[in-house]
Amino acid sequence: MEYLVNLLDLQSSLEIQKFRKYIELIRQRLEVSDDLVGSLETLVFDLLKNLVSLLDLFYQYSLLRKLERIQQRR
Repeated sequence: MEYLVNLLDLQSSLEIQKFRKYIELIRQRLEVSDDLVGSLETLVFDLLKNLVSLLDLFYQYSLLRKLERIQQRR
């Protein structure tokens, strides 16, 4: 009987260890996910900044073209 109790204790201990290992793996994956999300946020922010810069350049270019057309008419 004592042997059976010891086996059950061992099984419980192994299950707890498996569970802890599983929790640790989840935690590690969440850390990786957080890092990826941070990287994606940075990438999206940089892309938006570049898009705004391009739109600004396009606007300036269109203004220059309008000025050139006005000067050509004179």
